[in-house]
Amino acid sequence: GGIYANVGCVIELKGANDFFSNIANGSIYPYNGGGGMYAHGGCTLTLNGESTFMNNVALFGGGIYLRESNSLHISRNSSFVKNVGKWAGGGICISENSFATIDGR
Repeated sequence: GGIYANVGCVIELKGANDFFSNIANGSIYPYNGGGGMYAHGGCTLTLNGESTFMNNVALFGGGIYLRESNSLHISRNSSFVKNVGKWAGGGICISENSFATIDGR
């Protein structure tokens, strides 16, 4: 996919960020999740701008996949358009003690 964050990462994206036409195509679960962004194991992801996730593809979470105790905070206006999660979550898939807060419009 676009961004892969593994175990305790902190990522803060400011300004306009675009994630277009990314494909998460790992051969085994769960590495085939998160076309735009994938986070695993206690990561913190913050989007402080007007991010666009469009035409991303994955088995889980076409736009964003949070797996095992991650947090996601989206402030401002973010768009999730035509993302495909074959099994779950076209826009965002949240699993296993992860959480998200969205403070958009």
